[in-house]
Amino acid sequence: MHLLLTKILDPPLTRNADGTIKTGSYRKATHTDEYLQFNSHHPSRYKRLVARTLLGRAKNIPFTDADKLSEVQHVVDPLEINGYTDQFIRSVQSTIVSTNQPQKNRGLVTLPYI
Repeated sequence: MHLLLTKILDPPLTRNADGTIKTGSYRKATHTDEYLQFNSHHPSRYKRLVARTLLGRAKNIPFTDADKLSEVQHVVDPLEINGYTDQFIRSVQSTIVSTNQPQKNRGLVTLPYI
């Protein structure tokens, strides 16, 4: 059984039955998946930063590999709708390093009560 710890801030946290904590991604109900259009007259570095930020978040916030793949796909689809090419998205993905590695030791987590 999962216990939802918080849904106020990003990311939502869920406590698994074995005591581990799982992170996920949260979007407001008003989120539209509209981002900077690829064919706009903005410098290409801004377009690369949009894709890099979204894809980096998708690769680093979810805890499980299945959640990461789902989140990456949830980001790639709107980018393609906004005109970003597959080649551009793949080149951005190749530069992102995942920082969400399993921890070797267990630590103490303190969550504020509000």
